[in-house]
Amino acid sequence: MSWLDAFLQGAPGPAGPTGPAGPVGSVGASLPITSTGGTAPVIGINAATDSLPGSMSAADKTKLDAATSSSTASTLALRGADGSLSGQLLKATTPVSTPSATATGWTVYVDTADGQLKAINAAGQISNLTGAMGFTVTNSKTLNANNTTATVAPFQVTGAVLVKRLFAVVTTQLGPNHTGDKFFWSDSATVGDISPATSTAMNMAPVGSMLSVSALSGSIETLAEPNGVEAVLAATANDEVFQQFKLVAKSSGAGTYIEHQYTTTDTPTSGVMFYVCVYEPLSTGATITAV
Repeated sequence: MSWLDAFLQGAPGPAGPTGPAGPVGSVGASLPITSTGGTAPVIGINAATDSLPGSMSAADKTKLDAATSSSTASTLALRGADGSLSGQLLKATTPVSTPSATATGWTVYVDTADGQLKAINAAGQISNLTGAMGFTVTNSKTLNANNTTATVAPFQVTGAVLVKRLFAVVTTQLGPNHTGDKFFWSDSATVGDISPATSTAMNMAPVGSMLSVSALSGSIETLAEPNGVEAVLAATANDEVFQQFKLVAKSSGAGTYIEHQYTTTDTPTSGVMFYVCVYEPLSTGATITAV
């Protein structure tokens, strides 16, 4: 075409519409996204696992949203604005060997050697937390003797223990003729007083009444043998201070028990006592258990 013909023809018109796209070949995906591939793929996402990313389940989302800084059973713990956890109970369920000293702060652990709760600091110093707090065991017993002197045994002793607290609380009112209440220990051959020789009358003791020990029987230190009790007493009994004592269970024969003795002329008497004992184990595997 000459220049004259082009001039007479005029400027080119606008471009025409774009034609349709060609067919999709195949669609792939990278985990956790999944694809069945092909021209009509099904796209999905894997659920998250302990080691791989993925989608969160509705149950996990509910659990996460319920996290709280208060003490709530079966709920995730969420630190408060000050970084604390309010009222959370920390438990160590599996004993471990003594850990290495930490760079800062304290590490709390259960010692495999004696099963006691301890803490170690950056200097390697170890604090026995069990000795500071002690273990608490409780039991409830019905008193229903018929015109006689009777005993109930709320606790059994294994090994050597240090008894740090011992008392009982009335949870159902006692009968009208209820005397001679005292604590003692016993095994198959020997009985020894824990309470002073003078027993306590608890006639008609109402709910909430407490039987406690502030001075042990005797006033001298005795040898702790596999069926004995060792007690070091203050010069003067103090009603506000429980006098701790060591108790070593008999190694053979019948068990060693902490018992409550009482006398009644009721036919029968009635009432319920709730017993509390706080102790520290002194030998490997030593315990006081409710029976």
